Amino acid sequence: IQQDALPSEEENGILPRKKPALRSQSDLGDDDSPVESVQTVLQEMWPYIDKVVQHKVHEHVADSINQLTPDRLKFRFEEFSLGEDPPVLGEMRIRRTANGQGLLLYVPIDYKSSAKLNLVAGPIRIGLCGLRVRGDIMIRLGPIIQCSPIIGGLSFYFLDPPLIDFRLTGLASVAELAGRGHLVRKSVEHAIGQFLVIPNRIAVPIATKEQGVDPALVRCPAPIGVLRVQAVSAEKLLAGDWDGSSDPYVCVVLGKSRWCSHAIAKTLNPTWGPNDHNCFLIWSMRQRLKVSVWDKDWMS
Repeated sequence: IQQDALPSEEENGILPRKKPALRSQSDLGDDDSPVESVQTVLQEMWPYIDKVVQHKVHEHVADSINQLTPDRLKFRFEEFSLGEDPPVLGEMRIRRTANGQGLLLYVPIDYKSSAKLNLVAGPIRIGLCGLRVRGDIMIRLGPIIQCSPIIGGLSFYFLDPPLIDFRLTGLASVAELAGRGHLVRKSVEHAIGQFLVIPNRIAVPIATKEQGVDPALVRCPAPIGVLRVQAVSAEKLLAGDWDGSSDPYVCVVLGKSRWCSHAIAKTLNPTWGPNDHNCFLIWSMRQRLKVSVWDKDWMS
């Protein structure tokens, strides 16, 4: 499944939106201020969003790291904040949902945080800084109903895992050398996927069952299909081991779901069997399928 450029407006009724002009916090006072863009609203809501995300990070990220590290090392967040500046929103686009009963907003975000995060476990301290998150947030409005409140529910999520980058500081160089730095990175990505990458989402039902809206379908709409992926073969792979060979396996990511094939020992031209396959649920034809090949050995 490939997510190409969005179809033309004539094809799918997608309406382009101009990139919003930014306003600084100093421009907004206690009096009523004109809402020039979604960016303005986001600026006002950012302190509250920061509090919610802090709770999620403390609840999910630290636990994810602890599940992947030795029992003697238990990390906790000593300091965490998203910082004062909200993400910059790109050009938004809107289209109808596949069933025609709602609207979808595509909102590109680019978040560069000046905030610093500190993880501590006894004498070990790992700092995270220079956090950057890039991706497309989907905002789903629907179903649309013929009575108040018109919009039956609201949800938002990433179709694909966002691109996440950050630097490790403090004793992080020791963690990198000990093979633990990648666990921190993996845990951050996993924690975001746990509540924001499809099929997971943050959803708020607005209408009631009596108005014909099922809250369960707002929180988790039914998938539109199933994709079966099978590892077949590869040729002329790069050597990952010192003896010039490798132990390759295939890793496939779609939304939050991840699947890895069996590793084939000592070869650069692997062939996998018919049982090396997996089925993925599909929620949107715009999801991207990410395929990569890795060497099984830990040291390489």
